[in-house]
Amino acid sequence: MKLKIDRETTVCISIAKKPSPLGCAIFNSVFEYEKMNWIYKPFAVDSDGLEGAIAGIRALGIRGCGVSMPHKVSILTYLDEIEPAAKEIGAVNTVVNREGKLSGYNTDYIGCVRAVEEIVGDVSDKSALIYGAGGASRAIIYGLRSLGVKKIYVNGRTESTAREVCSKFGCEFVDDLNVGDVDANMFYNATPVGIAPEYEVMPFDEKFVSKFEIIGDVIVNPIESKLIRTARKLGKIAIPGYVMSMHQALEQFRLYTTKSADKRFVENKIKEIVSGN
Repeated sequence: MKLKIDRETTVCISIAKKPSPLGCAIFNSVFEYEKMNWIYKPFAVDSDGLEGAIAGIRALGIRGCGVSMPHKVSILTYLDEIEPAAKEIGAVNTVVNREGKLSGYNTDYIGCVRAVEEIVGDVSDKSALIYGAGGASRAIIYGLRSLGVKKIYVNGRTESTAREVCSKFGCEFVDDLNVGDVDANMFYNATPVGIAPEYEVMPFDEKFVSKFEIIGDVIVNPIESKLIRTARKLGKIAIPGYVMSMHQALEQFRLYTTKSADKRFVENKIKEIVSGN
C-alpha cells in the first residue's frame, strides 16, 4: 500500500471484538485504486468499550464505521438516527458520521438482495429455509422478504432465538426433528458452519442439500465453502458468501464516500485476499 496520510486524510474504521482483516484490506485497496486520500483501520472493541468508541467517532470526526459482532444490536442505543431497514432488522453494521450526527444502516440485507438478484433473478415465487437465527439470518430474511419471498422457514441452533426471529418476521419455526421434511426451493446457511479452517464441514449432509434448487451461504473464507462446492457438484444454483459480502461492502463504500466503487476490482480483491490466507 502506498496510501498518503496527512491532515486532510479522511478516516474510516471498524469495530468488533475480534476484527477481521478483510474489510481493512478491501477498503484500503479501493481507496488506493481510486486515488482517494482515505484510510480504513479496524479496532478491537469489547462490549464495555462500545460507548467510548462511539464518543471517539464523534470527537475525532471519523467518517464511517463498520460494525461487527457483538455490537450490531447494542450500537443502536448510541446513534442519532437509524434507517428504517436497519431498525426493522434490529441490527446496524454501518455508521456514517455527518458533521457529528451518527446514522446507522444495515448493508448486509442489501448484500443478500443484490447477490440473489445477480445470480438467481426473480425469486418472488420461491420459498426458503434459513439455518441460523443471528444477525446474518435477520438480514437475509429481510432481504428475501423485500424480494417477494413469502414462505420462509427458520431452523436455528438455539430454539428460543430462532422462535423469536420467526415471531418478529412472520416466519415458520422448524425444529431439528422436522427440518428434513421442509419443502422449500432455497436453503441459506446464515451461520459460521464451514468457515476456515473447518473447510470440510457443512450444516447438513449432501442428501439434505440435494432437495433444494438454490443454495446460499454467508461464508467468505474459503471463497467456496463445502456447502457451495457440494451445491455446484449437484447442479444447483449456488450463491457463495463472498458475493453477498462484496455487495454489502460496495454499499458501505457508497455510504461512506457518496461514490461507487469498481465492482470487478472489489470482487477480484476479495478473492485475492481470501485465497492468500
